[in-house]
Amino acid sequence: MTRYRPGDTITATLDDTTGTTITTQVTLRRVDQLGCGCRRLAADRPGPDQGPRTCRHVHLLTGCARHPAEVTP
Repeated sequence: MTRYRPGDTITATLDDTTGTTITTQVTLRRVDQLGCGCRRLAADRPGPDQGPRTCRHVHLLTGCARHPAEVTP
């Protein structure tokens, strides 16, 4: 199993509200172990901050028996 730590950089494929998909590098802010067995990786979308109404947070799951993997080690 891949070990993820805050500060690690991973490649993620992200969708935005306009329907655009990009593959980019994101830096992990937090890694949480979930009760189901997978980990939730928290990062921020790249790009400029566009004010308080714009959420740039991204949560990706590493996958388990109940959740599909959203990252590839």
